[in-house]
Amino acid sequence: MAEGVRQVRAAPPPRKSSPALKPVGIALLVSGRVLLAVGIGLGVVATQSARDVATGSGEFSGRYASRGALGRDSMAAGIALDVIGGVAAAAGAGLLGWSLRGGERRVWLSPGVRTLWAGGTF
Repeated sequence: MAEGVRQVRAAPPPRKSSPALKPVGIALLVSGRVLLAVGIGLGVVATQSARDVATGSGEFSGRYASRGALGRDSMAAGIALDVIGGVAAAAGAGLLGWSLRGGERRVWLSPGVRTLWAGGTF
């Protein structure tokens, strides 16, 4: 190489987002909202079942026992669907936003003491 001439590497072209990100983001966003709605509905069923058992009069019969079991099961399923739906909706919103934004994207993760740091350019 001639004296005084430096070799320079060209930066790679920015990566374009995958064409699949947008429909996947939309699907996750919609399905997450549906799961959230179903979870809220199950929470309402659990609350109504608890109210029926609490305000019931007379002997604690099989009817109240089955309402109590329905309430417990509805509560557990409702909480699970709320969490799963919220995570799916957040992931879908993130993917949708990522797919609609142009330019270079870089993500980095760095482990720390009992932590994990994340950052990037989106």
